[in-house]
Amino acid sequence: MKTNFLFLPVILFFMFGFTSSISSNSFEETINTTNEVKQTIVSSITFKIKNAGIGIDGSFKGFQGTVDFNPADLERSKFDVSVDAKTIDTDNNMRDNHLREDEYFGVEKHPKISMKSTSVTKVSDSKYKATFDLTLKGKTKSVSFPFSYNKTSTGYKLNGSFEIDRRDFGVGGSSWILSDDVKVFIDLEVKN
Repeated sequence: MKTNFLFLPVILFFMFGFTSSISSNSFEETINTTNEVKQTIVSSITFKIKNAGIGIDGSFKGFQGTVDFNPADLERSKFDVSVDAKTIDTDNNMRDNHLREDEYFGVEKHPKISMKSTSVTKVSDSKYKATFDLTLKGKTKSVSFPFSYNKTSTGYKLNGSFEIDRRDFGVGGSSWILSDDVKVFIDLEVKN
């Protein structure tokens, strides 16, 4: 019998957790934006979930896609990104392997967790909100992602967090020991 306590990290899976600082799980990817300017993006995508009342932290790697954010032209700003679901890391190999199975992330059938923005709006000075279509395990739901924008000498940083209900994506079944809510933290540093 599989235990549901291994599912905690899965919930955090993609629930794009943005953090205000780049974690030790950060990595750099060079991507092309829509205007064909090469950018390097340092990303940290982490999550938190409770399993039997105990907090579990995890992360994802394999970030790829397009980040085109301009606070002066929000209508043309867009995010079309994904992470590799197989890279889930909760610092416990046995749990991570369990989370990759069909009951949780089903990474063989659903290798990517993706987010595509449908709108970006300004909330206040340096505070914005993006609405995304989040696709996880073959199911797509609209997610609101409030984030902060900070200009740097080499580009800009975006960071924020949002919550999802793991059940909306069929992750972890009807576990009664695994929290339904997963908090996702996303921290991006875009270098031009």
